[in-house]
Amino acid sequence: MIKERVRFRVLFLLLIGFITITGCSTNPTVKVKEIAFENLYVINKDGKYGFINEKGEIVIEPQFEYAENFSEELAVVQTHGKLGYITKAGSYQIEPQYSLANSFHEGVASIIPSFDKGQLYGIIDKNGKNIIEPTYDCINAFSEGLAAVRINQKYGYINKEGNLIIPATFDHATAFYDGFAVVMINDKYGLINNSGEFVVEPVHEYIGGYSEGLVVIAKDNRWGFIDLDGNPIIHLDYEKASRFFEGLAIVKKNGKFGVINMQGDFIIQPQFEVIQEQTEGIFAMKQAGKYGFISIDGTIIASPQYKHARPFTNGLAAVYTEDTSGYITKQGELIWSGPLPSNK
Repeated sequence: MIKERVRFRVLFLLLIGFITITGCSTNPTVKVKEIAFENLYVINKDGKYGFINEKGEIVIEPQFEYAENFSEELAVVQTHGKLGYITKAGSYQIEPQYSLANSFHEGVASIIPSFDKGQLYGIIDKNGKNIIEPTYDCINAFSEGLAAVRINQKYGYINKEGNLIIPATFDHATAFYDGFAVVMINDKYGLINNSGEFVVEPVHEYIGGYSEGLVVIAKDNRWGFIDLDGNPIIHLDYEKASRFFEGLAIVKKNGKFGVINMQGDFIIQPQFEVIQEQTEGIFAMKQAGKYGFISIDGTIIASPQYKHARPFTNGLAAVYTEDTSGYITKQGELIWSGPLPSNK
């Protein structure tokens, strides 16, 4: 069971990385093939990370100890235990030097220079210049010009100059979206604007987010939607609910997930064990223990057959079997597949 958990963790991180690793030393020349591409996608081959194009052709040879997908034209890679950033041309934009490095958002990225010197986060620009010195316990990604930071176990928000715009008074804080952010104080959830003012008072058991004029709330384990004035728009009829995206929300009813529109009508009936957030007009879903894909009009893109799957990004979706990881197109065609690293 422990071996299987380790294997699944490796599987989950192969194509879209969320953690970074420590280490030290110098970096080699990046090996790149002269192959045309519009987008690049991270792969793992023989235990090394590289990048393919949308046709499944290797563009940047697998050579890194770790890599993440490109964000704002730069990708996090690890060489000799240190993290840096490469361009799509394969050259180093920022040399490997960090113990932890996150993807760029809104032109900046959070980093930890060295775990040996304390796990404090700072912010760099795309030239690797420190624009906020490492002083924070935690810095989340910037969104709409602000980032949540943790100071003495409380959360507030800073701007890109490092100024504390919203004081650190919250027990939990999320990224801004459509002008508002969910925060928690005294075990109750509310919604603030970018001045730190409450637009929905912190009186709710849970708030799942705001978008498109509606707030997802939960009460007594039932989920529904209110407007910013607190008026109920879609009643607390569900066991779970996501925020709306492009007029659609994922909800759980009678133990199964489906998709509703903003009138509360089902456009995909509740029938799945899991539905992931829609991207590019397609949902990843799980049925009978396997993942597949369904479009917003209910057309099956790929029947449930994968152990795990990630949402579509730039026309491709990462998929995983017991032994392989790969990418499929929106037609369900597998354009890349490789064995998972062995557990040692």
